[in-house]
Formats: sequence, structure tokens, C-alpha cells
Amino acid sequence: MTTPEFTRRCAEITHQTAELRRLVESADALTPVPACPGWHLGQLVRHVGGAHRWVEEIIRTRATQEVPDDLVNAVAPRRAEDMAALGAWLDEGAGRLVEQLHAAGPGARVWTVLPDETSPAFWARRMAGETLVHRADAALAVGAEFTATDEAARDAVDEWLSFCDHPEAYAPLPDSPAVLGPGRTLTFDTAPAAPDAADGGPSPDGGGPAVPGRWSIDLTGDVPVLHRTAAPAAVTVRAAPTALLLFLYGRPLPEGALGITGDRGLLTLWRDRAAFWLA
Repeated sequence: MTTPEFTRRCAEITHQTAELRRLVESADALTPVPACPGWHLGQLVRHVGGAHRWVEEIIRTRATQEVPDDLVNAVAPRRAEDMAALGAWLDEGAGRLVEQLHAAGPGARVWTVLPDETSPAFWARRMAGETLVHRADAALAVGAEFTATDEAARDAVDEWLSFCDHPEAYAPLPDSPAVLGPGRTLTFDTAPAAPDAADGGPSPDGGGPAVPGRWSIDLTGDVPVLHRTAAPAAVTVRAAPTALLLFLYGRPLPEGALGITGDRGLLTLWRDRAAFWLA
């Protein structure tokens, strides 16, 4: 049985892929991608399309063990690349992925990159966020404006923050400052128009819980704890949803896009460690 969140994320994959294709199909494949140093636009598109096909295989075969991700990483530059054809290839792969996600439904069991996640629902969310962020990279590369709905951006932010309790994000490292400690708390606030919806209340259209818009992370215990509400903190970040998303992913931002109060050093340390899963 499907869920509104699963259906929405599948639709987001389709939408973000179509927008990415629109951005790149008439561009030069060798256009540098500033947000992905060393990559050209053709490589970026093959990375996204490869990720779609990799996950499609996982879902289609109901894989319970790791599937080689050669398609994701085989992105060596190519001198002659037809971006219109590559865009069609991208679109086709996303279509196959979404078809398999719907066929499996969120209740199936499949391998994922995280040991405590075993559902296609994880992959629907992961691929929606992946495609959204790389669309931002493509927009920057070609000099186009990047916009996203608040719902899509907040969902991708919520996914990022949900990884904060994985050991890689906080476990002690040699010669590295501690992430956990007394007084170490962070708050992220996307200043929503409807506070009740932002804190997980009903969405305005009655379609189920809204995507959170405020979060706090408590680093004072043995394990980070994520709360989907704002709280007084050692450091607070206020931004529009899209700006917060790009900040967490380390993407360029316009001057003044973020409002940061408090311990910036803690914020930098936490963000760098929380990015473990992008390595």
C-alpha cells in the first residue's frame, strides 16, 4: 500500500528530471560545473542518470545485498556528447525508476546504503533529493535561475538532518574536535508561513502531515537527537527552504541568504561531519 509521501516523492523525481533535462539539452556538454569541481555538465547528467538506473535495478530485482554502483561513478569526461540525446536517456531512466518504485510500493524490502533502511521509500526520497540538488548544480553551470518549491526543499533538508544520528556524523576522530558536548545544540528555521504545518501538523489541503520546516539537533548526549521543532540553541540558522538546502549541501549562496546567530564554529564542524554520506 502506498502513502502520500511516497507518491509525492516519486512525482518529484519525474518533475526534477524533466527540469534538469530542460536546462541541459541545448547546453555544451563540456560546460564546467562549479559546484562539482572537476566535472563537466555531461558528467553531471550521466551521474544523475546512472544513479536512477542503479536504484531502478535495486528495486526491480528486490536486491537484498549491495549492487555495484558503476553506473553512478562511470562519469569520465567525453569530448563529443549529444546533450539532447543524453537528456532523453536521463528522462528514460527516471521513468523506469518511478515505474519500479510504484510497482514495489513503499512496503517492499530492498538493500539501501544505510543498514537501518530497507524500503523503496528510502530510495524515492533519496533520488528526489539527489535530482533536485543536481538540478541546482546544472542551473548554476548554465547561468539559469534555480527555484524549488518549499515542500521539495524542506523534504530534502529533513532527509539530510535525519542522518545526524549515524556514527559517522558524530563519533570521535583522532585529531578532530568533538561534535558532542555540553551546550552543543543547533536550530534550523525556514520561517514558514504556517507554524502548525511546519511542525508536522496537517497540510493546508488535508493531504496528510506537512513537511517539517523547523528542526533542532541536540548534541549534548551520547547520540545526536533530532527534533522537528525549533528551540533555543547555541547556533541558529534562519533561511528560506531552498537556501538552507543549498547551504547544507555546501553549494554557493547569494550574499545574505542565511541568518546565522551563535556559534559558527560548531555549525561548520557539525555540517562537515554530517556530510559523511556524500563522500
